[in-house]
Amino acid sequence: MHRLTLATRAFLFSFVPICLLLVASFAAINRAVHQRVRQDLRESLHNSDELLNRANLEFSHQNSALLAKLTDSAGLKASVGLLAEADRDPSLENQVRATLEAQLRELQNASPYDFLAISDLHDKTVAETPQSQGDAGFGSSPSGLIARQGVLFQVQSVPIEIGGETAAVLTLGRRFDLQRLAAGGEAALLKNGGIVRSTFPAVAVQQLEFQLEKNCPTPDSGCEVQVEGASYVVSVLQREQLGNHYQLLVFRSLDAPLQAFNRAFLPALVEVGLSGVLVALICTLVTSRSVSRPLRFLASQLETGAASGTLPERLHAGKGVREVDLVVSAFNRVAEAERRSRNELVLAKQAAESANRLKTEFLNNVSHELRTPINGVLGMTDLLLSTGLSEEQVEYARTVRDSARLLAALIDDVLDFSELETGRLRMKFSEMNLRGVFDDVVAATRARVARKPVSVEAAYTDSIPQFFIGEEARIRQALMYLCANATKFTDSGFIRISVQYLTKSEEAAELTFSVEDTGIGIASENLALIFEHFTQIDGSLTRRQGGTGIGLSITKALVELMGGRIGVQSSPNAGSTFWFSVPVRLLRPVECGATVDSMTDEIVGTS
Repeated sequence: MHRLTLATRAFLFSFVPICLLLVASFAAINRAVHQRVRQDLRESLHNSDELLNRANLEFSHQNSALLAKLTDSAGLKASVGLLAEADRDPSLENQVRATLEAQLRELQNASPYDFLAISDLHDKTVAETPQSQGDAGFGSSPSGLIARQGVLFQVQSVPIEIGGETAAVLTLGRRFDLQRLAAGGEAALLKNGGIVRSTFPAVAVQQLEFQLEKNCPTPDSGCEVQVEGASYVVSVLQREQLGNHYQLLVFRSLDAPLQAFNRAFLPALVEVGLSGVLVALICTLVTSRSVSRPLRFLASQLETGAASGTLPERLHAGKGVREVDLVVSAFNRVAEAERRSRNELVLAKQAAESANRLKTEFLNNVSHELRTPINGVLGMTDLLLSTGLSEEQVEYARTVRDSARLLAALIDDVLDFSELETGRLRMKFSEMNLRGVFDDVVAATRARVARKPVSVEAAYTDSIPQFFIGEEARIRQALMYLCANATKFTDSGFIRISVQYLTKSEEAAELTFSVEDTGIGIASENLALIFEHFTQIDGSLTRRQGGTGIGLSITKALVELMGGRIGVQSSPNAGSTFWFSVPVRLLRPVECGATVDSMTDEIVGTS
């Protein structure tokens, strides 16, 4: 992808926040409008509920007065008066019922009521129209909703008085029309908490019951439900006109007012968005003029410095904004500090290299100078031991000889280390007696552990010949270092020295030398440090056993100089196995049966 220019970035940085601000504002306004619409709907429904209940109550009172006038009908009172005759003579019951039903049909035809019934003073329905079979009675003076033959009627009762006394009760009602009550929304009629009528689709009734149970445990509180993805505000209407067992809920949609608001708000949002884009473009042009040009000028100066490989002495921003000038000033200060630091580092590096070179030369010279007197001490000590001495004098002379030998070994280590660091150590590959080297190292190791309960085991594979072309002295030295390390830290058990093929071809081979011991072992976290210069894992053991701490590092350097590898496997209190592998060449047989190789390779060692 191509990198964005500063102008494009400025445009994005201006445009994106404006868009996010618009979206956030729209979301906040939408939430506020949602809350306001919901509150207004609740208040509107509450007011409508009160007005409707008041209107129904007034209508009920007016209707009661009208019904009272209906009961003044002479024919109705005459028919009701026959109820007393039917009580005295049960055979007249059917005739009285027929007369009453005829009167009820006349009243039904002359009035807007769909249901009429007459009950006696014992709350028994004597006559009704339309007639129903199997429906239970509705008690004395019923009001509210009653069900007849699956049809709901909203009824009201008035007494029929004859001679100043109540002779019967007239009940009149109209069909309950839920659809008419749900004008402008949806409605549901509940009986004892269950839905018996609803203007919602039949498939949504179960979901509506679940929502009412979850969100509206007391529907008269005004709550919200979700039905088929639409939100509704719930309100209770006509509490007094439906009776004690029924409850009418009206559902007003929240989505419709919000959609109307969104339709009105979107054009304003688009206008504000376009204004924001225009502001972003203006900001982009201003930024491009006051920032982009100075930055491009700075970039060209830095590219010139990169081409020359040095930092510019000073940067110039031209006529830019104050922030760009601050960046340029800061860069100039950092560049100046970097130049000072770099000069100081160069001087420090030169001083360190000079000191290291002098140290190495000093060690090399001192080692060479110490060898001469040490060899003189060893030679004169051997001559002294060959003369007639007392036992006490012989013991003293042997102590001097052993001490001189240890000192000579330490000087040799220091000399090898300094030669490796200075690159003066040379490898000379020639014919070598590998079996002889192996036997000498085994014998020296056995002499070292003569006073310890440690056995030395040797394993020289029979398939390995005696003679090779290699660096005999350095292989002997590396193997001796590993054996000396094993004898130093092994107080009991065994030391096993072995050599075997790793790879082999017709002209060359790679030999692996390993020294296994039952010593103190090395923790896994210290294995990476074991071959470092002057590293001692346990200083107390080193002080007791002696050593300079460079034996294993010299071994590693010698092995790598011969083109080989070195490694170790160990764990605490379980012993260690040090190994190294070096390449050698096989002697080529000649016609007379002798083995010669006229070439001698020389490699200069570097640390």
